[in-house]
Amino acid sequence: MSERKIYIFHDTATDINRLTELYGSEGYEVEKRQVIPSEDESIPDENVVLFLIDYDVIVQAERTNVIRFFQQISRRNIVVYNVPENANRRMAFYELGARRVFERSGAPEEIFYATRWVLKSVSTEDEKDALYSRGRLEDIPLAKLISSLGKEKRTGVLKLVTSASSGKIYFYTGNIDDAWVNGHTGKEAVLHMLYWNKGDFFFTASETVKPKNNIALSNIGLVLLAEKRRKSFLENLKKIGTLNSTLRVIHLGDVRALHPEIEESFLQLIKKPLLLEEALDNPVYTCYETAEKLVVLKEDKLLQVNQPHRSVFEAVPEAIPSAQAALNELILNQFEIQQLKVNLHIEGENTGKIVVLGSRLSGKSDFIQHLTGAKNQAPEAKDLEVARVTLSTDLDLLLFGMTVDQMVMETTEKLSEGLVGYIFLISYLEQDTYEYVNYVINHLLSMYPVSCVAAVTEMPSPDLIDSVRSKFSTQFIFNWVPCNPADIRSIHDVLLAMEPVTLPAKKEDGENEAAEEEAEEPIQEKIEPDNPAIETQSEENSEEALTE
Repeated sequence: MSERKIYIFHDTATDINRLTELYGSEGYEVEKRQVIPSEDESIPDENVVLFLIDYDVIVQAERTNVIRFFQQISRRNIVVYNVPENANRRMAFYELGARRVFERSGAPEEIFYATRWVLKSVSTEDEKDALYSRGRLEDIPLAKLISSLGKEKRTGVLKLVTSASSGKIYFYTGNIDDAWVNGHTGKEAVLHMLYWNKGDFFFTASETVKPKNNIALSNIGLVLLAEKRRKSFLENLKKIGTLNSTLRVIHLGDVRALHPEIEESFLQLIKKPLLLEEALDNPVYTCYETAEKLVVLKEDKLLQVNQPHRSVFEAVPEAIPSAQAALNELILNQFEIQQLKVNLHIEGENTGKIVVLGSRLSGKSDFIQHLTGAKNQAPEAKDLEVARVTLSTDLDLLLFGMTVDQMVMETTEKLSEGLVGYIFLISYLEQDTYEYVNYVINHLLSMYPVSCVAAVTEMPSPDLIDSVRSKFSTQFIFNWVPCNPADIRSIHDVLLAMEPVTLPAKKEDGENEAAEEEAEEPIQEKIEPDNPAIETQSEENSEEALTE
């Protein structure tokens, strides 16, 4: 019998013979099930390397059984397949812990080959000896991850993967024992990776790892040393250019004569044009050492740096034609403008970016056009409307109208510099989309918790606003108002309702205990539950996503 097992939960109408054949050819034992186990049942998960779950099996099961089952297998590799192509909610399965989600059009071969790399990286030791966990550095910074692994006295390997590089940090009873990245080892490798703020991490724990004793500094000592160097590192980056700047060394003969200390192998790397982000991850110098060398070359005019063209996401207000606000019809007084600036935390340059987020039927385009009196200033940007509105000499805003879809997170990240607020336009007539919209709102506010307001359009009566609000679940507190995108007075009220988001006040211990008994537990474990930036989606929302 194979020591590596795969569970396939499939609907009776789904032919999985091909999947069984493919996994069997790799030596995996495949066990087939047709229903999610009930509360009284348990599934032996010893040596299980993959749970492959049919979407139809999920929606046919009892909701409580599905939630309990996902909690049970949350530390294993989960793949959900056969998801309807028009199900925008499929992103929720990633929030539940799925490694991959495949649509109905996904062929068995596609599923098999896409999961092979996962299977090969999974340890097959017993749970008491091995633990496989994963996450994103955007959600859990490396410094906090190191702290958590240290407190838990973990032994194993933490692998980090970014778009440009990858590295490993070795832990022994909670202490960093060794590290490797791009040919760098030990302390310098850890310091290099501590500057990474984007990418994925994978931790495999095993008690069989032997200590290497290659790093003398403590975990906190390494983090403090990285912070000490961070300021000069960031200052050097500003002197060079943005991460997507293109650079190359010029006049190599002069460089060799003036700076013999710079390694020839490094000069060979940068003699051809490459991005600054790529140059920082090289096998010769660590990122902070690289930045120091590049600054020296640039100051001596031996480094050519070409800054990228500004995209619409990086645009300053002056780059987009301005429209005098239609709010002038209402004579927006100076007090209201100053209050809006306070609510949006706008200081200094009196400018900022606001994301207007809604479905195509929510009145998003009407809202922007009636506010600015202008059409989209960036027609080349698909599903993105951009306009500039000058409310007064004291306040100039860029509005980015975005459609709720899978690109929202990426697009918001691109324009995050200068972001001061969100306007969430929610259509009363599209209640079947609320679960997904709720997920997007929670995720955006976790990424960038700026001021916001939820504006409900197409409501038969303003009295229904509380009914709509009750269908959303979020840890953040913000205003909900009715909105008519074609009415300038209504738009005026929406803008003034934008306020900084807040979290619920902490309750007394007795109240907390009572609330916890009534509340449902979150699906995923939180390494730092008191950090709202890494909070996971509530079980209530995830349950609805599973059963739609």
